[in-house]
Amino acid sequence: MTETERLEGLLARRKAHLHRYGTHTVNQIGRLLERVDARLTVRIEKILEGLTASEQKALLRGNYTTKRLVLLRANIQELASEVRKTTSIVLGDNGRQLAGYELEAAGRAYPMLADLGTSITITEAYAAATARPMLGRHIRDHIKDLNANYKKAIFSGIREGYVAGDGVATIVRTVRDTAQPVRNRAIETIVRTALNHISNISNQSWMEAAGVKRVKWVSTLDGRTSKICAIRDGKIYPIGQGERPPAHPNCRSGIRPYLDNEGGVRPFVSDKRTVGKIPKAERADKIGRVKSSTNFSKWFDSQPASFKKEWLGEKRYKLYKKGIKLDRFADPRTGREYNLNELKKMDAQAFKEAGL
Repeated sequence: MTETERLEGLLARRKAHLHRYGTHTVNQIGRLLERVDARLTVRIEKILEGLTASEQKALLRGNYTTKRLVLLRANIQELASEVRKTTSIVLGDNGRQLAGYELEAAGRAYPMLADLGTSITITEAYAAATARPMLGRHIRDHIKDLNANYKKAIFSGIREGYVAGDGVATIVRTVRDTAQPVRNRAIETIVRTALNHISNISNQSWMEAAGVKRVKWVSTLDGRTSKICAIRDGKIYPIGQGERPPAHPNCRSGIRPYLDNEGGVRPFVSDKRTVGKIPKAERADKIGRVKSSTNFSKWFDSQPASFKKEWLGEKRYKLYKKGIKLDRFADPRTGREYNLNELKKMDAQAFKEAGL
């Protein structure tokens, strides 16, 4: 096994641990919020049952002019605030533990540098992660959005229920069945994205302390990888400069030290499904290995037309066949995928040749 293969394997295990730890964190938050939901939903339902017709009209107008309406607003705000508070506390505690895990894992991953890397502490690594913006904003700001968005969803659901003429029990049930799943998906996205951010910045903090000069962006070679991660795969950055994962919500990319003599192989899956969901009879044609020096773009060029078309979409696939490379489909700095009108402005000739 080459040193490159060893680092790739360690990074793959880090990603697997990160996924499991994200699931654990999301479930932990969910269990705590179940109690909060049960307690405050009962209160809100009782207040709604006591509203008079004039109070219902005031609620529809957004006017909280009576004690009951003021109390209703306060309970809804408390429910939304508990979501923010619970997510912040659990993610903070687990994020610190993850930072510690990453420092220990780095020490095992790079034994030749272990003595140098011990100068970074868990507190310093976690502080570096929370100080650096994630997708342009700090983790705490992403969590604050949970408060505002969930509160807005509850108020909207209640008002829509009254407009539709629903009874209180129906309104409460509808709000619970619509707003909570959206909230829970938002929590999961923030948690998984934040843990990826903490993981990579903690790992980088260790490498900086250990004297690593350059790092390599490593995306996953499969059909679930985003356009921006495909573009950045294999890029080399000075240790304290350039973009870092996550590149987008639920990003799976990571970083590792760049070696002067990169060798060995890395795995790939030519499918949008996870390996476990691919029938065993199909796996031989979809799972394999390529040289570690092969980035996503080079790997993609060698894939079957059916896979390319599924990953790009029909129109972008036609443009790709006319010579538009993968790095033209998304903004390399922001990660935003260009729409077809923007792509046409960049290369009108390719559009003409593709018949678009």
